[in-house]
Amino acid sequence: MADSRAIPRTAAAAISLALLLLGACATPERAHDEVQPARAAVSAVTVTFSDHLQELAAADPRLTTEAVASAIESELQAHQRYRPGDTSVHRTLSIRVEDFSSELSNNATLFGYTFRHLMLVGTVQVLGDAAAGPSPFDLHARISQRNRDPGASAGSLAGLYRSFAAQTLAALP
Repeated sequence: MADSRAIPRTAAAAISLALLLLGACATPERAHDEVQPARAAVSAVTVTFSDHLQELAAADPRLTTEAVASAIESELQAHQRYRPGDTSVHRTLSIRVEDFSSELSNNATLFGYTFRHLMLVGTVQVLGDAAAGPSPFDLHARISQRNRDPGASAGSLAGLYRSFAAQTLAALP
């Protein structure tokens, strides 16, 4: 008669072997994933404003090309896809921001807070060796913002810039 402990040992050995084989099969996949960000990396980000947006920026100091570029560079760095100065990376982003709007929402003021809908519209052009995919492409970043100052130029635009940057990264080929 077979030992009753032999069955669990056999099952444990089979499970261990299966996990070992799955781990061995997954290793090349992981190595490939580590190489992938290097292929899709970006070495530079350039942001320009349309004439219309330059007029808006002259009246609103929160609108700067540096702030938009910094948000995009930070998002790329967070995903290990930004490599400035790397001579092996020839892919760059050229972004032209076309429009910005800040509109009061339907319930404009509630409990002393003003609610606004912010939108930033731009076109992203991928340049360089790995520029395959849909380029240029348009982005429309929208967020809602609340603050206690009722003015149209109140509050930070950092959330809008982060949203624009996240959409840029998501749309990159």
